Amino acid sequence: MIKNSILVFIFLLLNGIRLDAQVQPVAIDRIDVFENVWSKGYNVKRLDSLIVGVGSARRSGLSQGMHISSYSFDGEILHSAFVYDSINGYSVTPNDIHDIADMGNNRFFTCTHGGGEDKCYAYDAVDQSFIFIDTIATNYEVDFSFVYAIKQYEDDIYVLSLVDINDERRLGVLKYSKDTVTYDVFGDLSPHWNHGELIVTGEDEWSVTYWHSGVNKSYLFRKKDGNIKNIGVISEPLQKGPIRSALIHENDEVIYTANLNKYDTGSWIPSWMIVRIDSLGKTLWVIDLEDFVNLEIDPIVASGNTQIPTIINAVDDDGVIFVGYDYEFIDTLKIGRGVIGKVSYNGELQWVRKYRHITEDGYRNQFYDIDYDGFGGYIVYGTIRAPNLEPFSSAAWLMRLDSEGFPIDTTTAVIEVTSILETVHPYPNPGEAYLTFDIYKLSAQDKIPISLYTKEGRLVEESTIDSGTLSISHLHSGLYYFKYEIEGTLYSGKFIRQ
Repeated sequence: MIKNSILVFIFLLLNGIRLDAQVQPVAIDRIDVFENVWSKGYNVKRLDSLIVGVGSARRSGLSQGMHISSYSFDGEILHSAFVYDSINGYSVTPNDIHDIADMGNNRFFTCTHGGGEDKCYAYDAVDQSFIFIDTIATNYEVDFSFVYAIKQYEDDIYVLSLVDINDERRLGVLKYSKDTVTYDVFGDLSPHWNHGELIVTGEDEWSVTYWHSGVNKSYLFRKKDGNIKNIGVISEPLQKGPIRSALIHENDEVIYTANLNKYDTGSWIPSWMIVRIDSLGKTLWVIDLEDFVNLEIDPIVASGNTQIPTIINAVDDDGVIFVGYDYEFIDTLKIGRGVIGKVSYNGELQWVRKYRHITEDGYRNQFYDIDYDGFGGYIVYGTIRAPNLEPFSSAAWLMRLDSEGFPIDTTTAVIEVTSILETVHPYPNPGEAYLTFDIYKLSAQDKIPISLYTKEGRLVEESTIDSGTLSISHLHSGLYYFKYEIEGTLYSGKFIRQ
């Protein structure tokens, strides 16, 4: 059980009243260098009356720590702190920050990893103070060694972590309630558990997706009625890399992002995908982001530095929103671009935007996290890295976007936005012999190359739209996805061959 000294939980303070917010949102686009601290913006959350951003940071002469920043709904900085040595008597030396949860009353919960002292924190963003710190690496009968996900359900907080047992690993879920901390340990003993996500669906009911690097497969675990069951391998044979983010849809179906590798021309090619599986782990559809929307992923760095790390339900409740980043090369300089896009629940990639901040020598623009802004849009948090940002060339990046991924005020946003995907709807759909495309609205070209894919993302054929018509009579019955490009814009959609 947890030590008595930290049995002073803050969950009794959860029943606060949400403060009234402003009527209309305003544009937010800011870059913050905090007190000469090299920083990365990893997680963002809209609290009762402010926005909080959390990330890793490093100051000259000190090891890596954590920065905590709070903003008004107008985007004005309210407070920033670099946490390294001690706060309120607690030792704080974190390296990696994984996820944050809203606890009400402008308080949030987060966990960090580093220095052999993994910890979970409750922090008051108004008073700028820690309410408690739980050293999960030493406070229990097992060693919780690396937190991957934090989720809230009603008044409880759930934490997904690795569990170290004599140089081997299992998986664990901690549950923080009003006056107790309980936990479950599950999964086979192995040193290769790596990268997982937690989805809480009810009190003491959750699903966990986890990658096992030793066998290069991912597994789905589920707790219901007090029992934990290994549902089995998911997305076989596609799954070949770490899961970054996941959410539940309905009937225990899961939508998640992951690094999946494609076998092509004799070698594995890393590719970021969004996958939907049913309650038994069977693949329902896969969207290959590298291939389908031409994200220019560098294979050399894809497994470590190119990510689609976060997805959330869309504000219009008609799909999921994902954020991340990719790279492009301008001469020899590798330029990062923040990426945001939308996928319908049926697997239709609806739109994708890429962002590159226009700053002198700016590069490596990265989106790490996203939350709702309370006005029908989103707030995204990430990192700008540039040589002119002294002394450590890195700063946190906070933006507000509307429901379609555009800046609210395009006249003042100092960013370059590239829309690389739009959705089109050919007809008749379903069809048997031909599909008609309104190409004349887009281009005077007579013949348009088009690529056809299965719902799993496998290329079926390269064909041609001839004077607005595509022949489909030779295709087998079923669901197909397509994409074609006109004048630099990619168009995509789907159809059913009867």
